[in-house]
Amino acid sequence: MSRGSESRAALLEEAIRRKRAAARSRAAGPARRPPGEPARLGAAQRSLWLLHRMDPASAAYNLASVVEPPRSLDPDRLRSALTAVVARHRILRSSYEPDGETARQRILPPSAVELECLEVGELALREATLREARRPFDLARGPLTRLVLLVNDPGERRLLLVLHHIIADERSLGLLWWQLAEAYEGDSPAATEAEGVAQFDDWVHRERDRMEAAADDLAFWRERLEPPPDELRLPFARSDGERPDRAGGLRSRGLDPATRVAVRRPAG
Repeated sequence: MSRGSESRAALLEEAIRRKRAAARSRAAGPARRPPGEPARLGAAQRSLWLLHRMDPASAAYNLASVVEPPRSLDPDRLRSALTAVVARHRILRSSYEPDGETARQRILPPSAVELECLEVGELALREATLREARRPFDLARGPLTRLVLLVNDPGERRLLLVLHHIIADERSLGLLWWQLAEAYEGDSPAATEAEGVAQFDDWVHRERDRMEAAADDLAFWRERLEPPPDELRLPFARSDGERPDRAGGLRSRGLDPATRVAVRRPAG
């Protein structure tokens, strides 16, 4: 066998070994974060924390969802339901404090969660809801989950759920509403962390371990890519230090009657 064939055979054998190890790891489930070890931040969380440090007053990474609750809604029962759901998920009880050049995650023990009830008087519910949805979070202090019940003088209600993106994504909002409804109806598990179920900080622990195990691969590419390329200035790049204003806009365009009918037809 030639030296080139031996090299390819060795690479194939190593690839097969890694595939089998990955399959065993998946079958065993994610490794748990050892008790007492600090909860690490995932890559996306570190980016969001840095963006927050640059502009703490920004609400750009608030995730908000609003529903119109029935008039029979019991605020005390809803508060208990929210407390139960938050108790089951460590990520919903976390805050993020500066630690040198980065941050560390602090997970608080389960405790009663506040439901904010706001009487907005004659103020339009839409304006009040937008104001609450845009209220910034303090990542270092928390909490980073906010449930607000807004009521105006005519008795109209809106229930607003807001989370910071560092602890949730768009899909999480739907799951949280679902679990909140279950807990409100009394159909959910106990208000404790599920035994044997991995949580987000467990997943981050596993991913960071995998990245550290791949240090040799990173060192190889750092050596290959030296020296770094010159800075590429694109025509639309912002100048250093310039902050985006994050101002959005709304554009409307009318459709002729035939197009409106054609668009609605597939939707039934």
